[in-house]
Amino acid sequence: MRSGAIGRPTGFTLLEVLIAISLFAIAVSIVYALYGAMISVVDRVEEKMAHNDRIQVALERINHDLAGLYRGERGYLIGRSIDYRGDEPFLEFLSTTRLVFDPSQPPLPLTLIRFYLQDDDEDTAVLLRSESPILPGQDEYDDVEGVKTVLCRGLGDVEVSYFRGMEERDEWDSSSGTAEQQEKDERFPEMVKLELVFADPAGEGVEGERYPAAVYLRPAQLTFEGT
Repeated sequence: MRSGAIGRPTGFTLLEVLIAISLFAIAVSIVYALYGAMISVVDRVEEKMAHNDRIQVALERINHDLAGLYRGERGYLIGRSIDYRGDEPFLEFLSTTRLVFDPSQPPLPLTLIRFYLQDDDEDTAVLLRSESPILPGQDEYDDVEGVKTVLCRGLGDVEVSYFRGMEERDEWDSSSGTAEQQEKDERFPEMVKLELVFADPAGEGVEGERYPAAVYLRPAQLTFEGT
């Protein structure tokens, strides 16, 4: 007489448990890698947005300063070649701080605006802006030290050109020109075009992103008592 079949034991074998643990570990590692990649993408996007915001602020600051270019008798604009980086500004001019709508108000000082491109590290430069008030009767500006602020970092270069009519120049000096040109108010360009060129983030010497801007100089003829 045959004995009845013995039933199989319930539960998982050790091999099945090890396989399940291995599959779970693989799934967790995949999810973790995807999460890390997503966080990295989010960080890069946020960094890019912050970078673009800083560039926008810098360009708006330059645009605002140039839009207030003072064209009175003392007004001038000097744009120097920037094949070098150093303590000498590549762009310098007098700008109006505010418009005077009430003639009874005392005359406001002009502001001396200067832009510098200085080395930040071995491969990049920093764009600096300085401003200092110019009081009535003050004619010498060489020794004027303004308050400097950083507009942006990571620059490889700043390219500036000046336009008047069909003529384009790499440099500009408002003190140059004939007496007839100065009488016709041709001391100043009609447009200033600039481009912020950023260094390659990878540091491989490749040119990075370029941010162009054009500022049309059509300021009002402003005069201040004592200037």
